[in-house]
Amino acid sequence: QPAGLFLPFSRGEGVGGCGSLHGSGVGVGLATQEETPIIMTDEQHPQFTSSPDQWAKLKPLARQMRHEPTRAEEMLWQRIRNRRIGGAKFRRQHAVEGFVVDFACIERRLIVEVDGDIHNLPDQQVYDQQRQTHLESHGFRVLRFANGDVLQSIEAVAEVIGETLAQ
Repeated sequence: QPAGLFLPFSRGEGVGGCGSLHGSGVGVGLATQEETPIIMTDEQHPQFTSSPDQWAKLKPLARQMRHEPTRAEEMLWQRIRNRRIGGAKFRRQHAVEGFVVDFACIERRLIVEVDGDIHNLPDQQVYDQQRQTHLESHGFRVLRFANGDVLQSIEAVAEVIGETLAQ
């Protein structure tokens, strides 16, 4: 499993899925060999998708990211919250496998990422692919949408999410 690689960026680039500290110019994450993420399988608490140690480290970041969403993240959240698509419960800026992902439906094992321009950079594309491969190796499906797609075609994005949930 790859160690985390986090690139500096500025607020508004839609990098919430990278586990970023918006506006700080610093990226953070926990995908290291020393802290192997685990999924807790306690059926009473399926929302626990990171170890307690990882959650303690990621909680402040996730909270900040929930309070400072990009326009595209906020628009998508308003469209998918409260089980509005396929009856699926989504969590936003949720810690999964040592990463903070934009949106996660734990019960259906689906992660939705909203990507800004930073995700067009070659190094970020390599990191995103490694991260996605890691999440998929733990049974999650990952959908990625560009900010522009969400802002200009929210219903088409919602349709893709709904079709994926139905599979």
